[in-house]
Amino acid sequence: MKNDKIPESVLTRFGWPDAEYENKPFMVNLDFGGRELITNLIRNKSLEVIVEIGSFLGGSALEWLNADRNVKVICIDPWTGGWAGKWLGDNQYRWPDWPRLDNAKIQELDEPDGLYNAFLSNVQTYKERVIVVRQLSEIALPILASLGLDPDLIYIDADKKSTDLYDCSRLFPRALITGDDFLWPGGDTIHDPEKIVYPVQEIVRKFSHENHLEVIHKDQTWILCKPTDYLEIASIAFIHPQTGNKELFDTRRSLPSLIDYRSESKDPFSEPVDIVITPTEINNRHGTGPLAKRAMADRNRVLSIRSRNYYDYQDFADWCVLIFHDDVSIRSRCFRSVLTALRDVTVSSILCVPFNPDDIITAIALKITTNAPLCTWIMDDQNISCSVIKDHLMREILECSNLRFTTHPELKDKYEEKYKLSFNILPAVVLDDLVPKKVIPRSESFKPENDGILLGSFWSKNWFDRICDVFSKLDYKLTWYGDNKPSWMILDEQSMRKSNIHPAGVIPENELVDRLREASFVVVPVSMLDEEETNVGVASLSLPGRILFAVATAHIPVLVIGSPLTCAAHFVQYFDLGEVAPYTEVDVQAAIHRIQDPDRQKQIRQNAARIGPQLSSKNLSDWLYKSLNKNVIHDDRYEVLFQHYPLTPGL
Repeated sequence: MKNDKIPESVLTRFGWPDAEYENKPFMVNLDFGGRELITNLIRNKSLEVIVEIGSFLGGSALEWLNADRNVKVICIDPWTGGWAGKWLGDNQYRWPDWPRLDNAKIQELDEPDGLYNAFLSNVQTYKERVIVVRQLSEIALPILASLGLDPDLIYIDADKKSTDLYDCSRLFPRALITGDDFLWPGGDTIHDPEKIVYPVQEIVRKFSHENHLEVIHKDQTWILCKPTDYLEIASIAFIHPQTGNKELFDTRRSLPSLIDYRSESKDPFSEPVDIVITPTEINNRHGTGPLAKRAMADRNRVLSIRSRNYYDYQDFADWCVLIFHDDVSIRSRCFRSVLTALRDVTVSSILCVPFNPDDIITAIALKITTNAPLCTWIMDDQNISCSVIKDHLMREILECSNLRFTTHPELKDKYEEKYKLSFNILPAVVLDDLVPKKVIPRSESFKPENDGILLGSFWSKNWFDRICDVFSKLDYKLTWYGDNKPSWMILDEQSMRKSNIHPAGVIPENELVDRLREASFVVVPVSMLDEEETNVGVASLSLPGRILFAVATAHIPVLVIGSPLTCAAHFVQYFDLGEVAPYTEVDVQAAIHRIQDPDRQKQIRQNAARIGPQLSSKNLSDWLYKSLNKNVIHDDRYEVLFQHYPLTPGL
């Protein structure tokens, strides 16, 4: 085996083994999806040297060898005896296409060299291109590195542990690290579904966060790559074997997978698509997700673009792609990335919800290259109160937008004042089916001592610590509906227990409405707008959509805890929808007592019922599309609610 990329020392140390083995291959199919990502890379990136950690019977190694006649595979595995035959025999009922194992075959595989001999039999045809290393990976990898091996790709399919990842990254920094079992479930999946975990996925994502890498995966197969290499790797990995087109992500499943090209009706290149650009995955675990869904609900062909992965899943749009820009100042590279990812896609309209500079440069690239109508909808400020998005970039997208929206008057005023451009208001609307036609009274099962609801997510650790401190001194139970395990900060479970806060996670909106209608008040924490604030952009100019949702669907009184100068406090006070209190137990206790007064409850609920219908998303998608094509809002249905709304004092 002559190969300039494999040092002679490796070939000398690990020649084809002199072992006795049957010349009768035995194979079971353990490919549970996604290996074509690797074979595409082998074929299209001219990869020549593959290291495989965990080869078992050699099924995946054969796929790499068959992908390109020039590829060589170094197979690392201890091939220990005494377990494989029994495991295969016990599990063969799960997969009818497996060859049936009789007792003799099971016993043969469980001999000390049984599995090893079966592997050699399976790959013997390719022995000129296979190097066999019968050893544990923690021993084999340093040996191969010391012999000068420099592989192109490493495929990890061994024990579900993290050491292989770290060893490979340290010993072979040039290699593309990939692997199997991304969706392999751990825990007791039969007796206790709540204990299901994904150990490989957790290991890979932890490693990627620590090393600032992107994760690409399809089904069980995963690839780690630098953000700067993401588009190149993804565009090669996701090549459809029949059409040759690059596949986009299809989000109709719980985790991102690929378009099912057996369905011709969903070919992204056949007809124009409507594009929605958001900072992260579209789902119900954060405020942007539901609003993006409502804005695009009636569009038939939606392609979603995001710039970050925070939630590991997306549950909306026909296709989605991640476009991350390493440096938004290098305009040519950014445009090339966008056009590479979306080549041959015809764009009908663009809706951008900007939060990161990447979102804006992607929208600008699409607007300039397609001239499709562009709508920019600012939900959270990242430019006025902080400088995450630079002025020149914000000005450019606003000037080339056909329509410009903010979610509430404070944002509108600040952006109009700074950029001398007109904006309209499109608030955090609510599904029309969830908006009641008459006043929702306080529940007959009202129990003031334990029926409070903590609603939404914490966007600052400071808010969480303060709310826990206050309620640890009060005699209330708060059921928390929101993202209690955010990826960007760790929330102390002990503090929650001490404060009698019971996290219930994110639940479907129709179920959340039922819970809200059973309670007497909702708690929404916001910033104190003081020197301890760490999330200035969200704190200063955001109006939490969860307040509008609770008011419009359940008519429930809202207790805003934080500064009276926040947009949330101003909204609640102007429409008389509840109370505002700082983070002190005395003030919070007094505010809850006022809210629970029956007469006060009745008045607040009547006020909420009056504005609820004006927050409905009925026909929003059609309204937005008509407005976008006319370059002016179709009607003033959302402006009316705020026509006499005064600006927040001090902002």
